[in-house]
Amino acid sequence: APPPPADEAAPKRRKVNTRYLQRDKKRKAKLKLFVSGLPFSSGAAEALAGFCAANGVAAPERVTTLEKQGRKTGQAYATFSTAEDAEAALALSGTKLPGGGGRWLDFKRVAEKTERTGGDAAAGGGGGA
Repeated sequence: APPPPADEAAPKRRKVNTRYLQRDKKRKAKLKLFVSGLPFSSGAAEALAGFCAANGVAAPERVTTLEKQGRKTGQAYATFSTAEDAEAALALSGTKLPGGGGRWLDFKRVAEKTERTGGDAAAGGGGGA
């Protein structure tokens, strides 16, 4: 088959600079907090937004609640729009949730994931033949 004409050549792939991708991951990690002590009801995101507003902190942009076997666990990941908002929410850790049945909210930083490497037999990875 003849090669395609020059004007129909496949576009060149741009090389991605991974340094910027890693930097963005670190920035996003500073904005994400783990929250425990939320009510088991379906309105956990609204309860967290109301709690933040009552304490003068901007509400999180995104709240992802955790479930185990289809039941709410009272835990969530909250992503804030700025690092200052995340720090202010972190300072509220240990505060009692009003109307939450005596539950105390606990905010923790999300640990940065480490890169996993291939299976090393000495490290317990890999497997038989």
